[in-house]
Amino acid sequence: MMFKVLFTGIVIRLCLFGSGLHAYLSQSPLFSTPISSIEAVKEGIYLQGIGASPYDSDYFHGSPILLFILKPFLAIQILSIMFFIVSDTVVALLLFRISERIQSKWENEIKTERAILASIDIDRETKINSYGKKDTRNSLLLSPKDISKEKLASIVMAVYYLNPFTVCSCVAMNINVVAQVPVCASLYCVISSYSVLGMLFLSLAIHFQGYPAVLMFPYLILIRKMDERVGLFKTALFCCCPLIFGYGLLKVAQNMTSDLSTYDLVYYGFVRMLNVPDLRPNLGVWWYFFLEIFDRFRDFFVFVFHMHPFVLMVPLILQFGHRPLLLANMLLCMFSVFKPYPDFSDVAFAFSMLSLHPMILEKVEHLALFGAGIIIPSCLLPLMWHMWLVTGTGNANFYFFQALILQLFLVQLLTHVIRASLQADRNILSWKARKKDE
Repeated sequence: MMFKVLFTGIVIRLCLFGSGLHAYLSQSPLFSTPISSIEAVKEGIYLQGIGASPYDSDYFHGSPILLFILKPFLAIQILSIMFFIVSDTVVALLLFRISERIQSKWENEIKTERAILASIDIDRETKINSYGKKDTRNSLLLSPKDISKEKLASIVMAVYYLNPFTVCSCVAMNINVVAQVPVCASLYCVISSYSVLGMLFLSLAIHFQGYPAVLMFPYLILIRKMDERVGLFKTALFCCCPLIFGYGLLKVAQNMTSDLSTYDLVYYGFVRMLNVPDLRPNLGVWWYFFLEIFDRFRDFFVFVFHMHPFVLMVPLILQFGHRPLLLANMLLCMFSVFKPYPDFSDVAFAFSMLSLHPMILEKVEHLALFGAGIIIPSCLLPLMWHMWLVTGTGNANFYFFQALILQLFLVQLLTHVIRASLQADRNILSWKARKKDE
């Protein structure tokens, strides 16, 4: 099944590249933002070629290391196409291996939880509703107990690799496709007990995007959970690893742009975009809000918007510290929605990873409703964009309301995943307490 998924995904991507869809998608605000645009990378490479700083045009906001990686491939179109397809394929294969590793490494724990949930009659397939009929909610989902590890891993890979949003992000040559490789590699290395290598990949992911820094918390919990010999001293060392590796990456980037200091790289690559200077429309809601707000309130609300997901992160860490993999997935989903410049590549990657937790996902209510709530505004967003800026028969509100509805359903989906996880934990604790009393 794995090879069928890979073959199908590669063929679809090649066909879409051959159809000329890249020219449209690379300009679409749904798949191209100031952070992830391939055109910005081309601009940075051009400026470097003429001896200027890649940040002179105020268009490129990434790392010089990214320019170094992409420069030889973007020179020839077929090479650039193959590079992005290979990057996307590597992410899919890493998700396949992560799923297999989870099923193997925590097999006994998963079986125990599954048996407990089944014994207290939580499985929806066995529930009887008020009309005396079998509850068929989410019946289209395959229960993890019915399929093999390899097939489950193939489903996880298919959810990501055959996802229309993922496919279109690849065809748009979205830079996040490349930046997601070290994120997946870091997770795979950590659960495979290669902790230092995992921290190196995490440092690279932070260097490319910044927001993967929040994965430090679940990674440290996961490392200590897998190896009880890891004490506070080793934990502190692992905390320092991303700082050391990150500083090394900054020095490497500085050598690639000799006219810039380390401070300049940090400012132009990270700090400047935190002030949200580019208000071109995208999949989020920041651009609309800061177009409307008075300048004297801007700094305050920039701070509030940035702090919002970090405030939400604290109770998640406290509540789901015993499930570090699920916690990491929740943090990725939350920041993919609340970041200043989101696009479909972030959303598709983060929410596709929920399939790594099938026992939790099959307990989520109203998945069909959430699916419709995500698909419908996603289809309407390009139409509203066309009505607003091409035909002139609409305005910014048309586009913004669809983006707002999409974000609402994504947040509600994440909320229901959290709710299902909490309910599963409560049921397991209740069952264990009842058995202890007996």
